[in-house]
Amino acid sequence: MEILGLLSKKKVLVTGGSRGIGLAVVKACLAGGAEVAATWNTSEDGLSDLKDGEFGDRLTTYRLDIRDAGAVKEVTADVVKRLDGVDALVNNAGISRSALFMMMSDEQWNEVFQTNLGGARNVTGQVLLPMLSKKKGNNIVIG
Repeated sequence: MEILGLLSKKKVLVTGGSRGIGLAVVKACLAGGAEVAATWNTSEDGLSDLKDGEFGDRLTTYRLDIRDAGAVKEVTADVVKRLDGVDALVNNAGISRSALFMMMSDEQWNEVFQTNLGGARNVTGQVLLPMLSKKKGNNIVIG
């Protein structure tokens, strides 16, 4: 059994989908037949190539700062409407600061915390109700 075949016709939202692990997840989901909504914050990077290529009809991208609860609400509402629900959420967006824990400033700590934990909470909070109403869904957090 091909695992990627399980993604056929699934609707997946991937945060932080423009680079690294997030972009790899987006590519795997598209290759498996899923419709994907992917978010990015600072650079659309590899997503533009996918949109312009063979997967353009199954990929929608959004610029989103996941710390901004209002923006998250708007984007997730559009995703749920456009895709007619979300079968899987991949919370991948996150940041790191190159500093030893004891050397990290309060500002750096708050920025990492609000992005990596607060952002995942914001997105999950908006997508969970539509998943529960369909009595199915998956939430993956990459940290």
